[in-house]
Amino acid sequence: MCRVINLFGISILFLFANCSTDQKIVVEGLDDFVRGLDPATSFEASEPRIYSGIYESLVKLDSDYRTIQPELAEKWEIPGDLRHYHFQLKAGVFFHDGSPLDAAAVVYSFQRQIALNSSSPLFNIIEAVYPADSLTVVIDLKYPYAQFLYTLTSPLGLKVISKEALQKYNDDIATHAVGTGPFYLKKFSENNEIVLAANPDYHSLSGGIDEIIFRCYQEYF
Repeated sequence: MCRVINLFGISILFLFANCSTDQKIVVEGLDDFVRGLDPATSFEASEPRIYSGIYESLVKLDSDYRTIQPELAEKWEIPGDLRHYHFQLKAGVFFHDGSPLDAAAVVYSFQRQIALNSSSPLFNIIEAVYPADSLTVVIDLKYPYAQFLYTLTSPLGLKVISKEALQKYNDDIATHAVGTGPFYLKKFSENNEIVLAANPDYHSLSGGIDEIIFRCYQEYF
């Protein structure tokens, strides 16, 4: 019998009948349907919570919710007039589809998300995003903004999506999410069930959970 970490009492009814291995599975109930998992277009409350396990940004917040920590960027510099941010990416990181993380992929992903949300207060201070070399991304702001790094850590902030996946799926990336995060999208069943599985090649420490299952129980209420 598998060990189940259960977040909603109703969820336990679905797990014991199907478990045959000693896996750690989290089941989370949703009270609304999930339409997609594209950071550029999916903004309903449950959607960013799900895709935050799939996608990552350049930086993240520490557990104190104040300290900025590396995520896909191992270090960064803010030289000169505080308008130019230079992010050095971690080497040897791969997307869930096997394509490598590099500056070109980050720039492609960011430019798309900014273009689709040009009026967003999170993004409209950005003047340009471009690669300085294969592992360095530069973000130029229109004016100095002391809280810019914190905007990158927002659940609705800039997320890095596989360039190859974006070119392959285009707008269908919403149901074919491909990032670098601790979980990859194993199953997307619109209006029913979404399954994330642990990324065996994750570049950082993982939480030891094998799967997260999101199910909508709207019909029960």
